[in-house]
Amino acid sequence: MKKQNSIKKGGAMKSLILVALIILPLILGCGIIKNIGSRNFTDFDPYKGDLTDLLKPEISGGMVKFKSKGSRDVAADYPGSTEAKGFTYMQEGAGVEVQVDGALVNYPTATAATEKLADLAAKNEGTLTDKGKGEKFTAKNGKIVGWTNGSIMCVVVSDFAKPAGNFEEAAPF
Repeated sequence: MKKQNSIKKGGAMKSLILVALIILPLILGCGIIKNIGSRNFTDFDPYKGDLTDLLKPEISGGMVKFKSKGSRDVAADYPGSTEAKGFTYMQEGAGVEVQVDGALVNYPTATAATEKLADLAAKNEGTLTDKGKGEKFTAKNGKIVGWTNGSIMCVVVSDFAKPAGNFEEAAPF
């Protein structure tokens, strides 16, 4: 009797593992679990990759998609950075397109990124607030949003309040 129960338990465990091995890749591949691990602070402290790798052709957040219209080098505008990319995305949702412009900047340290973000917040009459492992500010009634994640700093501007915040929520950095 005990042997049959242990065989049943062993068979059930194997079935459970098999189901997990089949379903987990499907869940991750279909994006059911959104941005899993995409905001891991340690990946950005300091960030050692190319910023172009973070500026994907399309960034999605819920019902809103952002499609890239291009990026450009703006390192001259951000002294002390190791790399800086300006970018333009179009927010697409509910049949409406809204332009979002921004800068993604990598600094040698998280401290340097936070200091630069604080300077931008002050210039735009914004106040820094805690954002998990980084800092964030919002200014001009939400038309400007800036944040840090490790040595990465991002600032986004839009003519309307919601797209800048939507981009911040959808960005994987």
